[in-house]
Amino acid sequence: MINYKDECVIDFKDPEEVVLKQLKAHLELKTEGSLSDYILDFCDLNNYRIEEVAALIKSDKELKTLLKQDCIFRGIFKNPNKVEKW
Repeated sequence: MINYKDECVIDFKDPEEVVLKQLKAHLELKTEGSLSDYILDFCDLNNYRIEEVAALIKSDKELKTLLKQDCIFRGIFKNPNKVEKW
């Protein structure tokens, strides 16, 4: 995939588990805003490809669930459990 910053990104120097741990530590600093903004910030700070970090998130059940809930809360995803009012 093509990333908008392909000319300056680096591959993971650390094992994927370490990068995932660093991402979780970065997300714990979250004070306001969406998780996706913090994930993009993490990628930008560490010069990681967004696609590679997304693949790590997809493989981690906890982060995947948290990101999905945040997207539902922010209206990015439609809430499947929403009850329609008459």
